[in-house]
Amino acid sequence: MKLKTLHPVLWILPIFTLAWGVFILFYFDTFYSRNIDPEYPYLINGLNAALLKFNQIGHYDHPGTPFQMLCGLIIRITHLFTGKGSISQDVINRPDYYLYSISLFLIILQSILVYIIGFVGQKRGIKKTPLLLLQSGILLNFILLMVFCRVYPERWLFITSILFIIVYLTCGYNKQKPLTFAIASGIIMGMGLATKFNYLPLLILPLLLMCDYKHRLIYIGTSILSFFVFILPIINRFKDYWNFIIGIATHDGIYGKGQERMFNPDIINENIIQLIKAAPEVLFLLIALLILLIIVIIKRKKIRGINYTLFFSGSICLILFQLVMIVKHYKADYLIPLLSIYPLFLFMIYRYFEDLYTDNKYKFIPVLLLSLICIFFSV
Repeated sequence: MKLKTLHPVLWILPIFTLAWGVFILFYFDTFYSRNIDPEYPYLINGLNAALLKFNQIGHYDHPGTPFQMLCGLIIRITHLFTGKGSISQDVINRPDYYLYSISLFLIILQSILVYIIGFVGQKRGIKKTPLLLLQSGILLNFILLMVFCRVYPERWLFITSILFIIVYLTCGYNKQKPLTFAIASGIIMGMGLATKFNYLPLLILPLLLMCDYKHRLIYIGTSILSFFVFILPIINRFKDYWNFIIGIATHDGIYGKGQERMFNPDIINENIIQLIKAAPEVLFLLIALLILLIIVIIKRKKIRGINYTLFFSGSICLILFQLVMIVKHYKADYLIPLLSIYPLFLFMIYRYFEDLYTDNKYKFIPVLLLSLICIFFSV
């Protein structure tokens, strides 16, 4: 398939992603006047990665290693073409220049990946409407619209989810290449977990799209291996990382601070309110998935080799798992892993109604309503 054969509608969201990303990046003041944490720590750790001084990487608690390595690579490339003096001196003298370079690279990469979703999906014979759903992640919550003005691991988590969608379309859609899908999913999800621990609930997702235990075991094994490969630069700090995660799990304060108890009811109540304000559409998504699960159970029918009972029930568990992690220690950015995978939920809901109804008028209505709810709450 040639590039020019892509349907014009499928160009809209890649172009919008690029245009909006550049606009929002330059709309705000420079990084030093608004965000120094975690932008500047990641810049310095990216510099250490660029210099191959891995023992000087101080940010290991997420652990964040894939994003730091990416920052290091972009710093190297930027300095190669526009550097002034030594790389260390140049980054220290012009930190915002390098932060803008990293952010622009991520904007361009994300735009290309959104285009690839349309390209691969059209090649697989998927209709325009569900492909637009898969491309629409940026529109489904205000938080995702605003990430382009930041340089932090959540940007990479958003891109990681897009990569997983591409892998699903390439290898997992209609069970075309189950072994490749298991291995590729494991690599990507391991990278996501190595980028930030709050990506953990999404590791459930590929299991819901596989049809047998053999490929699930391969996926789990690949994920574990991938995680350790991606954290190799800070592997000597793994014990510190693990202690940090245990501290978060066993203390009621953020970053492992506070009292030594898992949950603080007062904090959780306040965090639930903040969560509902930031992402009210997640309640509608949960209700929709629960209703669909009931319908699937009543019909007791496996359609097109897709186990919708497993997918809808597993998706509910995934979302609840993510929400529990968020209400324990709330920050709006912690929602990004969940928000970034909204398009796949909508796509699978569309597929179910496509199988359930033959009339095109009716099968898209529930998905359209859910999409509009997400977009309404994002603006």
